[in-house]
Amino acid sequence: MIVRACAALLLGLVLVSAGTAAQGSAASVALPTNIAGTKQVTDSSQIGANKFKPAQCASLTLTALVVATGSSATSTNAASLIIGNGSQGQTLTGGNGADCIVAGGSNTGIANSLNGGGGNDVLVGGKNAFNSYNGGSGTDTCYYRSHDAVPSAGNCNSRILLP
Repeated sequence: MIVRACAALLLGLVLVSAGTAAQGSAASVALPTNIAGTKQVTDSSQIGANKFKPAQCASLTLTALVVATGSSATSTNAASLIIGNGSQGQTLTGGNGADCIVAGGSNTGIANSLNGGGGNDVLVGGKNAFNSYNGGSGTDTCYYRSHDAVPSAGNCNSRILLP
């Protein structure tokens, strides 16, 4: 619920920022289109990716924010907070930074794929979704749900069951 509320708040901030940029305000944040309809903010001080990260990602210092708006979202090499929208199954992929990947999952039965890429990543599965985890290279921690297949040690160095 908290992740869904944060994702909605972040999406609202991104949309407000994009609308302000279109009006030519000097105080706005330009949001370049990243991959497949996602928006990425590379200066997290504008919106505060670290302020919105879940407790599971407290050890990470994040420098970019990616909010998935389509079926997939991919980060660059920045240490990113990547947030799924929860309304559809999504593939969320980190880059070479230490990423915090948080899947949405408000709709029962959707399937999410969380891929860490390089770096020491934290992957958090969506609450009502079926989630699969691949931490990639690095030392990765996967927070999985009881209805998910338990991530293998080859995909996640640490595996923690969420309530």
